Amino acid sequence: MIKTDRLDYPLTESSQWKSLQAHEKSLSKTNLATLFEQDKKRFQSFSFAFNHLLYDFSKNLITGETLQLLVALAEKAKLTERVNALFSGEELNITEHRPALHTCLRNLSIPNLEVNGVNVMPGIREVHDRMRDISERLRAGLWLGSTGKPVTAVVNLGVGGSDLGPRMVCEAFKKQASIHIQMLFVSSIDGNEVVDTLRKLDPEKTLFIVSSKSFSTADTLVNAETAKNWLRDTLGSERDISKHFIGISTSSNKMNDFGVAAENQLPQWDWVGGRYSVWSATGLPIAISIGMHAFEQFLEGAQVADQHFRYSDLDKNIPVLQALISIWYNNFFGASTLAILPYDHRLHVLPEFLQQLEM
Repeated sequence: MIKTDRLDYPLTESSQWKSLQAHEKSLSKTNLATLFEQDKKRFQSFSFAFNHLLYDFSKNLITGETLQLLVALAEKAKLTERVNALFSGEELNITEHRPALHTCLRNLSIPNLEVNGVNVMPGIREVHDRMRDISERLRAGLWLGSTGKPVTAVVNLGVGGSDLGPRMVCEAFKKQASIHIQMLFVSSIDGNEVVDTLRKLDPEKTLFIVSSKSFSTADTLVNAETAKNWLRDTLGSERDISKHFIGISTSSNKMNDFGVAAENQLPQWDWVGGRYSVWSATGLPIAISIGMHAFEQFLEGAQVADQHFRYSDLDKNIPVLQALISIWYNNFFGASTLAILPYDHRLHVLPEFLQQLEM
């Protein structure tokens, strides 16, 4: 059941919801072929172009009336207010009592945005600069391991949002990846994955990114310990293996305890949900693989999408329409499955990423 904390009663008891229930019954025996026969301009009416992308909603079991009723439901739920609250840093995560401010990671032009009385923007810019320094040193062959040899392979150790986001982007743009740095990902607690990965690598030239918001995720830390033992066994216990680790986490203490040097630590923030963390320091593998300039373009594209989402009218707002149509199918037709079908093999991680994002 969908509820909103801004209503005194469940949204499912509203007149807008009941109108949609009645409307569903009127469409229950209609099929798409009939809808296209009735409206020869259906494609033009239910498709939207945005930055070279085409969103075609015409193949859904909807009419103009359907969208009007769904938008009325969104207005009843005060969606526009909630969108503005999201961008303003209000406490939208009601279970953890935190804002969800991944949007400010994608817009570095914001001069001031306060969370609990602290302007978070200077810290975001500082992390951004450090990501540039790290990625450029690695890509230029200037990051040296404990034996003085330049690093040529980077392994990201993480699960969920600390893995799927950067892995998805790196896979999608593998053709543009640096030929000097091999970017690899290990996420499974199954020891065979990390062992098989390490077998192909030169310990003198390998760097590990231990990416965990809490720095207590069992899968990630088990793999990190395996990597640490591998380095000690192959390089010798006298070597400074801290040169082979970067940590990304909200907990500097836990990174210290593991042995990540302070200069190799990148912070996370509580107000960044794990599934949205690809826009933060968690996206470092992207900057390493295809360059910080490309990561910045990635952020810019997301920021443009954010502006569309925040300021477009609800009936022309692509993400809002996508969400409303999902509500239409899920709540009124009882559809419980959503298919994501990538058109290119290089997008094969996208369904997993979106699955976590929606869940």
